[in-house]
Amino acid sequence: MAHSKSIILLLATVSMAAILPSLFSSSSQSQSPQLTQPCPSIQAGRAANLPPDPNWESKNQWKVFSQNNSKKEGDISNKERGREETITAIAFSPNNKFLATGTKYVNAKGNDVLGNVKVWWNLEVDNRKLNITHQGNSQINALAFSSNGVYLGAVSDAGKVWLWSYQQWQQKGVRRFFEGGNQIKSRSIVFSPDNRVLVIGGAVRTGQPSILRWSISANGMLQPIRRPLQEVKKFSPTSNTAESQEINSLAFSPNGKIIAAAGTANLYQKEAFRTIKKLYVDLWDAESGKHLCTLDNSGFSSPSIAFSPNGTVFAAADKSGGIVRLWSLPNLEPLPSLNHGGQVNAIAFSPSGEVLLSGGVDRKVNLWRVKTGQEIATTSNHDGEVTSVAFRADGKAFATGGMDKKFRTYIYRDK
Repeated sequence: MAHSKSIILLLATVSMAAILPSLFSSSSQSQSPQLTQPCPSIQAGRAANLPPDPNWESKNQWKVFSQNNSKKEGDISNKERGREETITAIAFSPNNKFLATGTKYVNAKGNDVLGNVKVWWNLEVDNRKLNITHQGNSQINALAFSSNGVYLGAVSDAGKVWLWSYQQWQQKGVRRFFEGGNQIKSRSIVFSPDNRVLVIGGAVRTGQPSILRWSISANGMLQPIRRPLQEVKKFSPTSNTAESQEINSLAFSPNGKIIAAAGTANLYQKEAFRTIKKLYVDLWDAESGKHLCTLDNSGFSSPSIAFSPNGTVFAAADKSGGIVRLWSLPNLEPLPSLNHGGQVNAIAFSPSGEVLLSGGVDRKVNLWRVKTGQEIATTSNHDGEVTSVAFRADGKAFATGGMDKKFRTYIYRDK
C-alpha cells in the first residue's frame, strides 16, 4: 500500500452512557446463573490461513532491530510533553506492513497519566517511519487490527474506544471516528474473525456489564448489540454485599463462535468494609450470548488469553504463577504448563498455532513449541519488563514492547 493514499475520515461519536442501560436489563440479571456448569465440547474451528513457522531455533537467521539506534528500535519518547512513554500494547496489521503501539506517560506537571497510539511502517529497514500519532486522554491499554485490515481499534483507561480506517493510518493528526464514554475502564479489545463484531471488556461499577459488543456495518458505523452476554455471579449475593466484575483479557475462537474472557469478580462486604476477589476464565456462545462455563482451574490472574489459530489449544498467562496454562480443545482438558520463569504479562500464538510467544516481568521473551512444551528460543533484549508481544500475520516476525519505552522487532530471514 502506498503511503501517499488519500485520507478518508469516518466521523461518528457515540456515548457509552446512552448505550449501557439498553445493554444490561433487569431481566438479564434475574436469569444470571449463580453456579457454573461443566464445560461442554468447545468447537473452536480453524483459521483459514495457517502459514508454516520458520526455524526460530536458528537465531543466527534472526534480524533484530535493537537498542543501537532509537529510530530503528522505535524508542517512543515524548519529552516535549514531559515524560518518556512506556509501551502498553502492540499489534501487527494483517498485511504485515504496519506496527501499532499503545503507550502511557506522565504529563509535564506530573499529575496525570496520558497515552498515545502510534502506527509505524518501513519495519524491515533501520529507519522506521511514523505514520500517525493519536494523543489520548489516558493510558492506552489494548490495540487490535481487524483481520481484513480495514480497522485499527484502541481502548483506554478512561473508557474511551477509538477506531481508525485503513486510509487514516497515513495521517499525522487523526480525528476520532468512534468514542465511548466513561462508564467502563476499558482493558481489552477484539474483533470477531469475520470482522462484523467489536468487543471490549474492562472494569465497571456494580450492576453494569463488564463486556460490551457492537456490530460493524459495511460503512464502518457501530451499533450496540442488544443481546448482552449472560452475566454470571461468582458469589452468592446477600443484602449486605455488592458484586462487580472486571475483564482483563478477551479472545475469539478462530471460527468466531466462542468468546473467552479472563477476569476478576469483586465482592464488597458492606458491614466489614472489605472486598473479596475471585479470579476466573469464562466462555460464552458468541451468537446467543449464553454462558457456557467457567474453567475449573482458572483461579489465577490472567492479563492475556488466546485460542490457537489451528483450534487445538486454549492458553492463558498465569501472571503470578510465572507459567502459561494450556487446555486442549475441544474438551478443555488441562495440558502441561509452560514454565516462563517470571511473572507473565503477555502471550501470543504464531499464525500456525504451533508456536507460542510469552513475555514477562523478568524481561525475557520465550518461544515455545506448543505440542511438546519445548522452549525453542529465548531472548532478553529489553531493559525493563516485557508488557506486550505479537506475531506478524505471515509468521516470519514478532514484536515485543516493554517498560523500557522501546519496542523491538525480530524478523526471520532465510539464507
